[in-house]
Amino acid sequence: MFWHCRETNTSLKQVKHLLNQNGIQYDLNETFLFNVNAGIFHESDLIFNLKLKEYIFTSKFYKKHLNISAAINRFIYYYKSLKYLNRKNNKCNLFNKQWENYKTILEK
Repeated sequence: MFWHCRETNTSLKQVKHLLNQNGIQYDLNETFLFNVNAGIFHESDLIFNLKLKEYIFTSKFYKKHLNISAAINRFIYYYKSLKYLNRKNNKCNLFNKQWENYKTILEK
């Protein structure tokens, strides 16, 4: 259902294109479903995958069309919450290092 859905596949390709356009190396294949990609080294990559999958499943549950902007906005909202918490806990350096890869889409 998830991986073989045409709309999902199209949306995932759009996300990949957007990320690659912004200098973020991102590859999607069936390991995306289970987060077993050997190329994932940072918590930020796992969180991005999780939030993207959450958006897709929620949209499908409510029978809404997938929208790349809505998916990225959900990720940005989550990032801002994490950023605030890390600033409050004086963990900005580690946080910034982990999220550096996504700065081009997060800090617009």
